[in-house]
Amino acid sequence: MTVRSSLLPGFVVAIVLVTVFSLKLGLLPAGGYVPLDVDPVRWLTFTIMPAAALSLEAAAAIARQLRTSLVGTLQENFVTGSVMRG
Repeated sequence: MTVRSSLLPGFVVAIVLVTVFSLKLGLLPAGGYVPLDVDPVRWLTFTIMPAAALSLEAAAAIARQLRTSLVGTLQENFVTGSVMRG
């Protein structure tokens, strides 16, 4: 059994990103494509939102793993001893 690491699917996150950054703020284009060799800057503006939508789920999973390991490490004896010594 696999556990989903995100409450929202990627396509919902993408719709929210398009709504906020394209329609409300007007910072990024809502859709389209320009080849990299034609205009690298415009290609980058078209690539930012899909990359962000696809990477948010992985970033959330990594953040949860990091928090869990930090909480576990902070409960170790060597940390308690170091805190007591100052």
